[in-house]
Amino acid sequence: MSQQLELFPASDFCQRWNQRRSSWTHASAGGFDPRRFDVQPIVEADARAYVVRHHYSGSYPAARMRYGLFCRSELVGVAVLSVPVRKEVLTAVFPRLEPYSESLELGRFVLADSVPGNGESWFLGQMFKLAARDGLRGIVSFSDPQQRL
Repeated sequence: MSQQLELFPASDFCQRWNQRRSSWTHASAGGFDPRRFDVQPIVEADARAYVVRHHYSGSYPAARMRYGLFCRSELVGVAVLSVPVRKEVLTAVFPRLEPYSESLELGRFVLADSVPGNGESWFLGQMFKLAARDGLRGIVSFSDPQQRL
């Protein structure tokens, strides 16, 4: 599978995780209709259960803020803003922001295979708006496009 992905720029694909196994959807598959989806803060227990079940690491970070992507009333994605391992992860990028209150790390981001391509960008955009309302001004994120076994 990784050889096939090397033929195309990574930005043309959306990576998904289901029960800790990855899959890839081409962005041209599209079909994302934001009218069918909603983003809301969610409780720790729901976020933890979803992330541990679906994220390849099977682990949950030191969460500060948690958001769910819902299709009707079904939870189909989770974004967790968390405390990084070192404060410098935040202060190196956002030296003027107060770490842990004005800046956090996107510690986990997981969407179900059922979410159409391009849902990632919309979900993140909505999550950024909600987090900004709660005083967050900076988010550091890292991506890991390598398949994990």
